[in-house]
Amino acid sequence: MVNSPSQITSLLNLSTPKEFASKRIQPINYDKVDLLKQKLIPLIIPFYDGEGRIIQLWKMEDKLVGAVLDREGQLVIIPGKKIINSLNPPEPPAKLIARLESCSVRKWGIAYDIHTLSLSIWPHLEAAGKHNYALAGKIDRKKYDQVPPHEVIKDANERLINLTENGALNRYHYTAYRKEAQGIILLNREGKPLLNPKNGRPYDHIDDVKNFQKAGKNIIRDIKLRLRFDDLTANERKELESILAKTSKILDDSYKFTTKAATPAHKQFYQTLQQTRLTNSYNSTHPHSPIPAKAGAGGEIGGVACSMEYIEGLFDSPDALFENIHFFCTPQLPEGEFPFSNEELQHILRELALGIYVDNAIPFFSLHFKQGTADLFPVIHPAYENTLVGRVISMLDYMMKGYLNGGIYSEEFVDEWYKNPDWNKKSSSALEKLISFEEYCKAYLKDGDKNYFAVNGLTHLIKSKRLWDKIHDALFVDEPYEKIFESQEGFKNSFRIIAKQNSYRKEENLFLIDTDFEVRYTIEPSPTYNEALAKHVRKYGCMPAAYTDLENAYELMSERIHNHMVKMPLCRHYFSMLGIINFFSSYFSTLKKYGKVPILPSCEQSLVHGCPPLFPYLPISIHHTEKLEVNKREIMRQFLKSHEGKLKGYFKSLSELMLLHREEENLEKKFFLDQKTALLDLLQEIVKKNAFQHANLSVQTYLNQNDLFQPTYKRVASLYFEQILSDYVEILKNLKNNYYSLKLSEPKASTTVVNVNIAFFAFDNGSNKHSLDAYDAN
Repeated sequence: MVNSPSQITSLLNLSTPKEFASKRIQPINYDKVDLLKQKLIPLIIPFYDGEGRIIQLWKMEDKLVGAVLDREGQLVIIPGKKIINSLNPPEPPAKLIARLESCSVRKWGIAYDIHTLSLSIWPHLEAAGKHNYALAGKIDRKKYDQVPPHEVIKDANERLINLTENGALNRYHYTAYRKEAQGIILLNREGKPLLNPKNGRPYDHIDDVKNFQKAGKNIIRDIKLRLRFDDLTANERKELESILAKTSKILDDSYKFTTKAATPAHKQFYQTLQQTRLTNSYNSTHPHSPIPAKAGAGGEIGGVACSMEYIEGLFDSPDALFENIHFFCTPQLPEGEFPFSNEELQHILRELALGIYVDNAIPFFSLHFKQGTADLFPVIHPAYENTLVGRVISMLDYMMKGYLNGGIYSEEFVDEWYKNPDWNKKSSSALEKLISFEEYCKAYLKDGDKNYFAVNGLTHLIKSKRLWDKIHDALFVDEPYEKIFESQEGFKNSFRIIAKQNSYRKEENLFLIDTDFEVRYTIEPSPTYNEALAKHVRKYGCMPAAYTDLENAYELMSERIHNHMVKMPLCRHYFSMLGIINFFSSYFSTLKKYGKVPILPSCEQSLVHGCPPLFPYLPISIHHTEKLEVNKREIMRQFLKSHEGKLKGYFKSLSELMLLHREEENLEKKFFLDQKTALLDLLQEIVKKNAFQHANLSVQTYLNQNDLFQPTYKRVASLYFEQILSDYVEILKNLKNNYYSLKLSEPKASTTVVNVNIAFFAFDNGSNKHSLDAYDAN
């Protein structure tokens, strides 16, 4: 245990063998077992594991017994003390029997440890059902090399007939295959298990079909190798090609019918992966249980995934082999806050153990547009649909996509959306649940982190600051503008978060969890755009500036997601959980590889918000330019009305000074500067209010949130005031010349009248409306 203010720790027990001496599995005579089965009562439906073994639990009086039948027909009997309830390890066999009998679901996930001859029971997931069987066998790659063509044709035809008529590649075996894969026991007419007449053991149609599929592959391989030779006549070559086509068709049909053996949830998940072109991405994180890819089904995930890797050297040392408890230490958040509760951690560990041990599934998620709507549907393995793990990866993907576009809807709104996805009925309430990341960052982040830009805003910013035009002009490069490069229509761009471990650090039985994540992106232009890109590169030797801007914006956005989004309070807990999920995905996978099973402490089951089945569409930040206008007449009238006394005082003082100092010039620039500055500040506020009054609602919202235009307001106020002052000084100069010649007797009254008249003259002069600097709004 580690007692540190900056770290939290957790512990996990492992079920390990007490001794590692080699144990020989003694096969039991099937006839004896058949007699014993008369006293045995089955507790669960037979479970088929990933190695092709059939596992079943039985009750004999008050004792619990397990049976494992492997692919070679060897039967292993497991005593009750070797059968562990993974969610409650101390539970005695009698209580476990009662639990199994009281449960309405007869399906359970079972992990068999061949090293310790023990069974670990997990609750069955409806997603479970598809397994991949690796068939070993020595291949003779030169079967037909020295055989005359007519004998090759004869033998290939016989082998083809043996696949279907005498073999297992037919509809009967496919039907039996699907039933067995779903845990159904095939019975004969007498109601007893169907036996294989060849060996008197229960018929394994799955194994039979797999072996004949392998035989079909061998036929295809042998014929292809023989077709390389030149000693074949045209008819012989045609006949061999016909056999090749028939064999391929039979093999394709066999895969078509047997892959339907997966549960409906699995089938839907596999089809969705293929339709959304994510098979390559999924298989990269599931190298030991890949799914078949269809043409054009490859692609990269636009979402969240964990990197699949074993922890190297975890059990390499002799001492490590005998470890039966591990401690884990993970960092706290920067504010000293725990990233998750102990209850949440226990949920994550259980969900990952079930997903990895039963389904061999690593967390994987992506959001895609639902056809015909703007809503988003999730692509997630069924094992993690209604789990906290699924919640973490789904909400992180939704938040990341929102971070790219400007905002998201609240989690409560997202959770309820699938019940009534009707924007017409929810348009008003939806705005109340909308979280603008620009406002959110200003409210909850500090210093420079308050600044937020959507990806469109970054692209526009980069484009605005680009100096390529000047560079091209300097180098006399003629690069004409092409409109196609300014449009992203038909693009299939994506961002993805890939969790990873910076390092695996272990001291004795203590792990220091060092988590991180990468943000990757893919820019996939339309075919038309790609063609234009290729032409541009051939002509100019470089990418067009618009495409370079897009790449730069995506690169910068990747850094922002990694360094900025992770600091947002609504995201940072999910990022912390993602790191834990990724670590324990590797940890449990490594335990499974070494034949170890985690013993998880018991805890109460509580309701967990899982992955929502449907997500509302994301609000998109659109960049556009608005003109910010002011009305000069309105501004000057308001200025005079609100501050008439201060204006008269300033101009009166200035008038007396100028009339007394007849010969001196530019007196207005040397005296009464404090009064002038105060008047400018007052005028600046009036300019600001006038600009706000003439703006539309969206611009007003932007002005309320930003003080970017204070310098502009100041320049406009200074311009207006200097115009008044210039006109006033010019009139005073004329008055000074007339003052002494006419010998006016009442200068003060004249001055006062002049002040008022000049003020009205100044704001009546010229155009009423003026446009300020261009205003950029998101």
